[in-house]
Amino acid sequence: MLQRPNDSASRAQQLSGDAPQLWRWKFIEPGPPLTAALLMGEALKSATTRLSCDLGHGLLPNTIYRDNSPDHRHAFWLPGDDDGDGLIDHAWVCAANGFPRAVIEAFVRVEFVRIFDTRYALAPSWMSPLIAGGPFGPSSVWRAVTPYVTPKWRLNKKGKERAAFTPEAQLCDEIDLRGLSPPASIAWSSAIWIGEELVSASSFFMNRRKGGVGLSPPADALASFPTITFCEPVDGPLAFGFGAHFGLGMMLPGHRQQQHRYRLHCGAGTMAERANQRIHSG
Repeated sequence: MLQRPNDSASRAQQLSGDAPQLWRWKFIEPGPPLTAALLMGEALKSATTRLSCDLGHGLLPNTIYRDNSPDHRHAFWLPGDDDGDGLIDHAWVCAANGFPRAVIEAFVRVEFVRIFDTRYALAPSWMSPLIAGGPFGPSSVWRAVTPYVTPKWRLNKKGKERAAFTPEAQLCDEIDLRGLSPPASIAWSSAIWIGEELVSASSFFMNRRKGGVGLSPPADALASFPTITFCEPVDGPLAFGFGAHFGLGMMLPGHRQQQHRYRLHCGAGTMAERANQRIHSG
């Protein structure tokens, strides 16, 4: 039976403070659409896990796969679309705890991912500690490029929204758990312009696949694109909500989003005004 490596043993393989925390692949040809970000993130994690096992290293350690810390220090598998054409052209894996050597060996051997019936080839292009700039801030304004999906049940048994579980309350709780200061404001949009195409939140795949069994958001979930303004610059990467570790709820610094042709569809407003997109888990 496969065993997940002991975390203390995994850390012993790293040089304290020097372990790479960022890994990037580039897609050799046009990658999957940004709307398939969640599928891409899970496909990359599955490919890495399979290759780790093939190499005799077993399952990914908890510092990469999952942990019990509230600040989400385990890996985020995030999409990148540098030219803003709506196709994923690279993928990041970011983990604050760093990558043990065995995990890097598996990363190197990932040559493709398969999403549904399409095979997408990719190759390693970057490895480093967490760096300032680019998609990781710091910035005081962060805008979603994939939708934030409420991860907890919003409604009570009578179908009324619970005050502590509104979309904004859920997002603020996540921000607090990450150790970030409370936001000065949160604005919402139901769609985003990617290049010349208007893409709604509901256009994105929102069903996770776990052991072959679909895992969906709560039936009363809402999805939208938030813009979060903090009182002072904060560091990324930032991703929140259901599926955040696999590509949903991904935020970019405001200046970078404008540079790469992502534009919100409508002006600032409340979630109720701007995000009435219900999730259909089909």
